[in-house]
Amino acid sequence: MIKEILESKTKRKGNRALCICDNCRVEFITKFAEARDGKHNFCCIDCFCKYQVGENNSQWKDGNTCYRKLLNLEKDFYTVVHHKDGNRSNNKLDNLEIMTRKEHNILHNKLRAAHRELQLV
Repeated sequence: MIKEILESKTKRKGNRALCICDNCRVEFITKFAEARDGKHNFCCIDCFCKYQVGENNSQWKDGNTCYRKLLNLEKDFYTVVHHKDGNRSNNKLDNLEIMTRKEHNILHNKLRAAHRELQLV
């Protein structure tokens, strides 16, 4: 939440905004262009990651996805389930792979790079 807009004394720096972190409620100063009124503002990446768990996550559905029950997965920030065919509604066990969030991000970055190369050809 933007608390106050701070005018810059020099034109070079631009306007700043005094914001309140939506996770830890600490006040912090950021560039006005980066402050988002009506949306969420975070003082650091750790607060952003802590806030994006559960119902606050943009991909949250209902919290009871059947594959998590089948695989006996606890709700853990670092563990994700990858759908091999890319279809999130295909929850057959042979289509699912358990991996860490880091491994999952690396895999999808490689897939995106391969997709871009195919588009250029």
